[in-house]
Amino acid sequence: LVDDIWELADYQPEYFVKIPAEKDGQATYDALGAIFKEFHGTHVVYLQMKGRWRKTTASHWLQGGADVRKALAAVLGDDAVHVR
Repeated sequence: LVDDIWELADYQPEYFVKIPAEKDGQATYDALGAIFKEFHGTHVVYLQMKGRWRKTTASHWLQGGADVRKALAAVLGDDAVHVR
């Protein structure tokens, strides 16, 4: 089944970021805010908090690239960040 079809040149992967319960706190949100500012871009970001997925506003979208994933993983852990 297919939900959407894009031209390959137009495809932009989306970030799916889980915030583990043990990391759910102000320090994590501050670190994520800094990442959203530093790597602001056009890739949609979904955050999972307290078991629910939420699409962020465009001000929290990110650039593509390994640097972004590395920064997110440093705050949340390797298993918390998926791109698809």
